[in-house]
Amino acid sequence: MAKTTAKSSKLPQAPHHLGEEAAALWLSVVRDYDLETWQLTILTCAGEAMDRMKQAQSAIGEHGVVIPMADGSVKANPAVQCERDSRTALYGHLRGLGLDVVPTAAGKIGRPGKGVKG
Repeated sequence: MAKTTAKSSKLPQAPHHLGEEAAALWLSVVRDYDLETWQLTILTCAGEAMDRMKQAQSAIGEHGVVIPMADGSVKANPAVQCERDSRTALYGHLRGLGLDVVPTAAGKIGRPGKGVKG
């Protein structure tokens, strides 16, 4: 994926079904990189995963990490697993687009070395 050198006057719009934060991420990446159609599809999947993660976080905030059962016991809130799975999917999609790398002190793209903060 190449970094955009000249800004296109006609960038695609974020898919309408994405939430506000996911759409902002989508637009940020589209503005900064030249993406092919298949990469836009992966980016959209990343946005959908972000939306699911946010929904699960909201459910956890409302109901807690555990939920009471009718017999008085508690069980793990299923939203916890949904949040974890969605976060994993989000990071996987971003990694698939090569967006999991950070500039190093030398200005080169790559993963930071041990003990280096990005």
